[in-house]
Amino acid sequence: MSKSINNKTHSRIVECALKLFREEGYDNVTIQEICQNSKITKSTFYYHFPSKESLIEEFTEQTSRTTQENFAEIMALESNILQLWAIF
Repeated sequence: MSKSINNKTHSRIVECALKLFREEGYDNVTIQEICQNSKITKSTFYYHFPSKESLIEEFTEQTSRTTQENFAEIMALESNILQLWAIF
């Protein structure tokens, strides 16, 4: 399986799972539901994630990294005005 297909599948799983978590609540969503909504098999899910918890952990870590990167870019701007513009 090519890396781009692998990444697309991985991203689709995360996207579908987060949508389900928002709609139904984390505790009410099963791996089977994530698989059905992602149009994958359970073995494909487990190829990408060892558990439902690892999926949410990855999302949290990814969000944190993105936030830190965005903050660093804003702080590197030349003036407070440019920083404010970047925030808004």
